[in-house]
Amino acid sequence: FEIDPSIYVILEHFGASNEETVLANSGMMLWGNHNYNFNEATMGYHSGSNSDFSGLSYKVRGWNNPHLVGYMESHDEERLMYKNITFGNSNGSYNIRNIAVALNRMKLANAFFLLVPGPKMIWQWGELGYEFSKMWPCGTDACILDPKPPRWEFLGDAARVKLKKVVSTLSALKRNYPAFKSTDFTMSVSGAMKRVNIYHASMNVVIIGNFDVVTQSINPLFPAVGTWYDYFGASSISVTDPNAMISLAPGEFRIYTNVQLPAPEPGLLTDIETFSSQIPAEYSLMQNYPNPFNPATTISFALKDAGDVLLKVYDVMGNEIQT
Repeated sequence: FEIDPSIYVILEHFGASNEETVLANSGMMLWGNHNYNFNEATMGYHSGSNSDFSGLSYKVRGWNNPHLVGYMESHDEERLMYKNITFGNSNGSYNIRNIAVALNRMKLANAFFLLVPGPKMIWQWGELGYEFSKMWPCGTDACILDPKPPRWEFLGDAARVKLKKVVSTLSALKRNYPAFKSTDFTMSVSGAMKRVNIYHASMNVVIIGNFDVVTQSINPLFPAVGTWYDYFGASSISVTDPNAMISLAPGEFRIYTNVQLPAPEPGLLTDIETFSSQIPAEYSLMQNYPNPFNPATTISFALKDAGDVLLKVYDVMGNEIQT
């Protein structure tokens, strides 16, 4: 008999670690369930390293090759968005149970999930923040495999489309740049402030994110001084101290590279809808970018009638910082 050399053997195994190591090192691929840890992270809970998703790395498991197919959601596991909006943590005005905040938390999670080297599985509708429980419609595990309602109307929801575009953009990064296939990377993801450092001859990458519900700072551990480029921010910073702390608002993340990449669509990380809901009908807010910004941002909007405009700028905690 003949074997197609392009075939993949993927096992839904979930056996003992030493047994899976033998299978992976023999050329097979295996499912890697990280639903619990990623959901603790997106909900904002970190006690006892509950949100530690370092097992997403095949290297942590002691495998020779990237044969771990990691996933955050599947038919057997609860939807991250369902638990975000049902059980999410909060602090003051920052509430993960708010749908807009919950969707932004999914952008944060995907930045780490997709860019850690190794294959990944995105479960159906996950890129649009599907929040129907796995137990729909009966409310128990008996309904896990029952058909769930399609939500094509999500494609008309600007906030969900932004999440979809972020997932698409991150996937393109993973496919198009060899750095994201590097075998030389480290993960520090046991606490609320998480970091991934990727080293490759073509490009170095630093990913940092705040999975807490309050502003926190993190040491990025830049591997060298010089110019580093904030991918989604379409901006750059001059690093003179690789260990200088960087402050991140809750739910905020950065992807830094030491090679300038083509800028993604602007405004994908900006919660335009939050601003839009506070603006009178005679105005139409079109864009706010880049976000995060330093030292300036652009707010572009249409004004039906000529006249003065008063703009008040608030940080993510609801504090007025500029008028």
